[in-house]
Amino acid sequence: MIKLTTLLCFIAFAFCLNAQEKQDINTRINKVDNSTQPLKSKSNSGSVSKVAQNKPVTISKKAGESQVIHNDAYYHNEIAKIDNHIASINTKIAYVNADPVEKANATASGWFEDMNLYKSKLIAQKELLQSKLTK
Repeated sequence: MIKLTTLLCFIAFAFCLNAQEKQDINTRINKVDNSTQPLKSKSNSGSVSKVAQNKPVTISKKAGESQVIHNDAYYHNEIAKIDNHIASINTKIAYVNADPVEKANATASGWFEDMNLYKSKLIAQKELLQSKLTK
C-alpha cells in the first residue's frame, strides 16, 4: 500500500512539473500589421538593412500586459520620468551635502560616485529617447 501511494504521488508530482502555463490567446497570436513592421531593403552586398521608419511601433513588454505604442507621447512620458528621477537624485544630493555627518558617510562609501554614475546613465537614456522623437 505504501509503495502504491508513493508511486501515485511521484506520478502526480511529475505531471505537475511538466504542465505548461496557460496563456491567453492574444499573447500567442502575433498579428502582423504592415504599418508597424520596419521597412527592409536589400543592399548591394545581399544583406538586409533597415530603412528609416516614421510610424509608431507597438511593443508588448510581458505576457498578459497591454501593448504599448512607442509614439511621441510615449517618449515624452518616459523623458518626463527620467527628468523626475534626475531631480530626485539632485534633491537627495543636496540633502546629504547639508548634513556634515551624512556627507562624510556618503563620501566614505562612494555614494556620490554612484549617484553621478546613475545620473550619467539616465542622461544617456534620455538622449536616446530624444533621438527617437520624430522631428
